[in-house]
Amino acid sequence: QVLTTHKDILRKIQEYDQQIKRIFEILRRLLALPEKPKHKIGFIKNTNK
Repeated sequence: QVLTTHKDILRKIQEYDQQIKRIFEILRRLLALPEKPKHKIGFIKNTNK
């Protein structure tokens, strides 16, 4: 019975390990995305007048 419990715990840890690795891979991809240029706030001056 103890062996079964240890095997179950080991299996669950391996499953969680894989899920955590996937999360970190996704986070790395999101952090590697280039930043979009920021638009200036305010009015645009029209110089054609």
